[in-house]
Amino acid sequence: MKSKFLPVFLFLVVVSLCGSLPVRAQMSFIINTNVTVESHLSEGYISLKIPMYENESLDECLRSGSGFVVNIQNDPITLVCLLFQSSKADGGEAFQPGSDEKYKIWVAKGSGACRVVTSGAVGGDIAISTSPTFTECEFEVENHKVYATFLIYLSESLLGRNIDYKVYMVPDKNNDSAGPPTHDFTVTGSLDAIPYATPSIGSPVFSETPGFYDASFTIASFKEGSTYKWDDRNSRNYSTNLPPDTFRIKESPQTHKLSFSHKVSDWQKYTVSASLTLPAYQQPVDFLATDSVNGDTKISWKIASSSDPQQTADQFEVQRSSDSLFSVATTIKKIDYNKNLTYYTFIDETSKENINGKLWYRIRRTKSELKWGWAVCAKTSIVKSMTHRYIDSAQVVLLENNVARITWDYDQGNIWSENSVVMLERYNITNGGVREVITLPADSVKNRSYSEELLLMCNKFTYKIYIRPGSVKYSAQEPVSVTGGSIV
Repeated sequence: MKSKFLPVFLFLVVVSLCGSLPVRAQMSFIINTNVTVESHLSEGYISLKIPMYENESLDECLRSGSGFVVNIQNDPITLVCLLFQSSKADGGEAFQPGSDEKYKIWVAKGSGACRVVTSGAVGGDIAISTSPTFTECEFEVENHKVYATFLIYLSESLLGRNIDYKVYMVPDKNNDSAGPPTHDFTVTGSLDAIPYATPSIGSPVFSETPGFYDASFTIASFKEGSTYKWDDRNSRNYSTNLPPDTFRIKESPQTHKLSFSHKVSDWQKYTVSASLTLPAYQQPVDFLATDSVNGDTKISWKIASSSDPQQTADQFEVQRSSDSLFSVATTIKKIDYNKNLTYYTFIDETSKENINGKLWYRIRRTKSELKWGWAVCAKTSIVKSMTHRYIDSAQVVLLENNVARITWDYDQGNIWSENSVVMLERYNITNGGVREVITLPADSVKNRSYSEELLLMCNKFTYKIYIRPGSVKYSAQEPVSVTGGSIV
């Protein structure tokens, strides 16, 4: 007969021989090794993958106070990028009854991020609202666990900087609501900045457009969609084959700021800057042509004083013409530019050429002549009337000691050409009208008087006088008879 206690006995024997039954170890899911931070800063974002929930072992979830923060290295100011928790509100129910296939979490964006989106959420990626508004997100439960992944696009102020980050994790285990503080942990790390190229600006050149500089720049690397602007001008899309930008040339140096905005993503840009100082290129002002002495013309102009940098090592070129279009133009003077001078003048010896009528003058700086020609210049005009001075009348008287004195008056001519002389012709009537020509000395020309002693006694003389101009541009005067009769 079998004993009814035998099975129990056998069980006790087995237990006695084998010891106690093994208990499965409880392993935590929300731990630092399951937190992953990856840098995608070339695209402007950081990928954050965090363990949010498990319902098989310790029933873990994250409470409020969990988040991702950053700070610029060596800068104590911390910026919150993301807050995340397993309850809709602080102190709310974190453990969600019902489906084991999906799990909800609540997320809010902080000031350290310009945009946060989920990656792999149910129904597609979700853009996260800004704190204090929390966005509800739902993720699939796989093997009783939930990972949540977020793409955190950093604020533009953080781009191009080395940053430190911290991931604050506040787990709740075994549905004990508060969870011992010993569960809390922090994951820290650093991310190196992505360098962004700075524009290299070339030296300015005279533009094909008169009165302007051309400015160009290059940049070593950029993304399509990057933009730039000078000063407060409108932004323009950048490409490698853009024409140069133009700037009006002024009388003092002008500094312009170039801002280049690298496209990082559709939501971010990183702006770098460079500056360009354009040299002054002063143009002649108050350009005048005025009458000078003896029919010549005084040409004068001013130039604005300027600090460096300024264009130097060139000349002022002045041309003259008989018409305003300068159909036939003559260069009459070139004067070196001197940055220490603000007033220039010279004499155009118009009297030598016996020029009459309206004369036109123009002036330019020669440094830009190959690009601009005479498109940038100053013009002026003057009316000239050239009449050479001649003898108007002359008289002769016989003084004591057989001295003849000839005096004369000039007419109203306004020109006395250089090297002009007064010529006197003496005729000996007694000897059949023999003529002797005398060039009068300079003091006689000035004093309008000439005296000579007549050595031949009982001879009769008459005189004629005239001016021989020093320039072939003027006609010699016909001899004028000296009144007073014959001198005996």
